[in-house]
Amino acid sequence: MGIDRRVVRVDGGRDLEVLSSGAPDRGGRPPVVFHLGTPAGVAELPPVLLPADGTQVVLYSRPGYGRSTPHPGRTVADAARDTAAIVDALDIDTFVTVGWSGGGPHALACAALLRPRSTACAVIAGLAPYPAPVRDWTEGKAGVVLRGDDDGLQTACDADRNALSELTGKDMATLFPAPADAGALTGAYADWLADVMRSAYLNGISGQRDDWKAFVSDWGFDLGDARGVTLWHGDQDDIVTPAHSRWLKDHLPDSTVRLVSGEAHISIGLRLPEVIDDLNRRANPAL
Repeated sequence: MGIDRRVVRVDGGRDLEVLSSGAPDRGGRPPVVFHLGTPAGVAELPPVLLPADGTQVVLYSRPGYGRSTPHPGRTVADAARDTAAIVDALDIDTFVTVGWSGGGPHALACAALLRPRSTACAVIAGLAPYPAPVRDWTEGKAGVVLRGDDDGLQTACDADRNALSELTGKDMATLFPAPADAGALTGAYADWLADVMRSAYLNGISGQRDDWKAFVSDWGFDLGDARGVTLWHGDQDDIVTPAHSRWLKDHLPDSTVRLVSGEAHISIGLRLPEVIDDLNRRANPAL
């Protein structure tokens, strides 16, 4: 299965690091644009996460992550413009999109702003927007941003970079101790997650910093414009709780929630091939 690594130049002279695997137009199965979480750069997907049918999966590092140029002040909606530039560069016409955790809002931006090119969307353990009553927004990095404490945000992100810069797969279960997550964090899956988290900080902390600023600001699009969304969530998720998906379901006019028993925030990522298969069937009912 071929791997394509490239840099895509977007408006304003920014570069985006892009990695894709699989074959385009695989038996009528549309390519998948996969928006990774926070923090994350790109790394080659392990076999356990790849669609068995060879569907093309496109990953990219959001601005400031990996080798992608920072884009200070970016909104969640800007991810749709970046995604459009990427699929244009890859000669992709229509596609489906997946967002996991912090990637969820960015996938929703595509579902709202890139129709009809974006034909179906899945959000895995994704965030709801501020000020949805789904968490205590005064805690953690969200609270630091809302207080306007830029120095505090810099300090918090620097601490993450220092802690994660030499992360290995063997360390992952200590970061995500929920039983379902710790049990899933073995082998190639744990190694891949460590790789994407390390690569997030190749050029500093601006990707993580700007993600959090975007999450608690106006996302830049109307959720009501998103169509064809399935919200996947583990019922054991204590990082982004299922309340986020329940709230999103009530504010997305064409959406379904799939609450998955026994899964937590990281373990549910292993269902990516199932999620992609479901997207394929929704985008092309003839499959």
